[in-house]
Amino acid sequence: MKTNKKTIAQYAHLYALVIWGVLSLLYIAGEPIDEDMPFGTFCFLKLIGWGSLGLCFYVGVLFDRAGMLPDMDDDNDCEI
Repeated sequence: MKTNKKTIAQYAHLYALVIWGVLSLLYIAGEPIDEDMPFGTFCFLKLIGWGSLGLCFYVGVLFDRAGMLPDMDDDNDCEI
């Protein structure tokens, strides 16, 4: 199996975006430790999580247009 540096970099970008997206979802789904947190602060923190997830999606679209993500064809047999 022969892999080149471009393929390895593409998968590294993909994994970085997946980790970023999962961490954003965990931030959105998490509950605050402080029970006396005002509702406005709670909503602001959730807004930061949604903004991070949106930014992750936007960066993913930019990476895909620039060819920095691997080609995800359904006909592919998961070969590198």
